[in-house]
Amino acid sequence: EEENNGEEAITTTSRPHNHHRRVRKRGTHNNNKIETLPKEVVDRIAAGEVIQRPVNVVKELVENSLDADSTHIEVQVTGGGLRLLSVTDDGIGIHPRDLALAATRFATSKLCSFDDLKSIRTFGFRGEALASASMVGRLSISSKQRNQNDMNGYSTSCAYKQSYRDS
Repeated sequence: EEENNGEEAITTTSRPHNHHRRVRKRGTHNNNKIETLPKEVVDRIAAGEVIQRPVNVVKELVENSLDADSTHIEVQVTGGGLRLLSVTDDGIGIHPRDLALAATRFATSKLCSFDDLKSIRTFGFRGEALASASMVGRLSISSKQRNQNDMNGYSTSCAYKQSYRDS
């Protein structure tokens, strides 16, 4: 027996011993036709796989800090990580020109080719941690590079900030 109310279909299946199972289907599925998921859906699914709880975000960010040669890492958590989760370190920093890509899926400074995977010596390398964090919450990165001379017009005496929001 099937009831159809616009975009929502409810199916009731009769089972032995007078038990009923209700299965709720959301939206309309194209007659069981296999289709590729939209990028927005894929990104949100991937974010859920990487970041299941705030502690997963902390783990990923601390690993990023360690990969950046940090010797001091400070973690600040408010409301169990649901209101605020902040990781501050003294690592090498992200160059200002790279901040825009820092929260993009599969954007990484750790490898360039498949062969690089054979010699990877870092905790993280896929470029998913920051992208996933930006999918499940508001993300802001402030970064100052260690004292290095920059010929591209960026000051190494100040920090640069980039904010990301789910669109």
